[in-house]
Amino acid sequence: MIDERGVQPAVMNYKDAERLGLVPEYKLLSWKPVMAFQDDQNAPDCKDTPALPFPFDARDLAAFMLDGVGAFVADYYGDWEDGPETESLNDIDPSNNYARRAVTEAFTAYRMAIEKVGKYDMDALARRDAAHTAYWKSSNDKALSKAFEDAQAEWDAAYQAWLTKMVRCLLEPQAAAPATVVAESASKAVVVPFKKAALIAAHVHEWPTIERDIADANTNGLAAAAKAGARGWKEDAALVWARANGKLISAAKPANSLAQAMHNLGSLPHRKHTIQG
Repeated sequence: MIDERGVQPAVMNYKDAERLGLVPEYKLLSWKPVMAFQDDQNAPDCKDTPALPFPFDARDLAAFMLDGVGAFVADYYGDWEDGPETESLNDIDPSNNYARRAVTEAFTAYRMAIEKVGKYDMDALARRDAAHTAYWKSSNDKALSKAFEDAQAEWDAAYQAWLTKMVRCLLEPQAAAPATVVAESASKAVVVPFKKAALIAAHVHEWPTIERDIADANTNGLAAAAKAGARGWKEDAALVWARANGKLISAAKPANSLAQAMHNLGSLPHRKHTIQG
């Protein structure tokens, strides 16, 4: 959801997520950078604070893109180490210099922060992956299941600690000199196309034929209506097409340009951006 205050994650409430068994997805998609400060004495109200407030600068956008809904933005524009990709930047409206600057400077801000904070605990991640592989190859071995749960908990804690350090490095006043404001309002916000996998994951629950429709996009009119560059899709336009062609099974209003996948996130690469040592 985007308004004049900023970007808010467009997710269901916690009780509905709990009822549907989507609490992990809810926690992922409802994350905001402000949560890194929630235990501070003078912390702002996390619930009321946008994930990306307007106006924002490069470091605000970089923090937003670290996790949660913002990670889909980062994913579209490439890997943290060498992004943004020229091809993805070229998908931005040529007249929108704010968007191009926002993305380019955010990737630079991330790389400056990682130099101070360092990469996250790759050993904990490797232990988690090894434990998962061992359990997956077993026949539901209880000991291996417990080992995987412990390794997952260790990795989650390590990742959250790293994430908090990164957000603080990017957003605390002493982190760096003030950055140039690159967007002042919703009218100048970055409108980000979805990759195919992200669009499918976000809407297959209400658009069951979405994968087939995308495959046939060049002949059914979907590409003409909603294609954004070589690899992207305009979410709002795709939903308008789907609604007009009777593809949606719900009466939900069209999603905002940053509405995200509460369903089927397992098909997407979770926390794709890794720091190579």
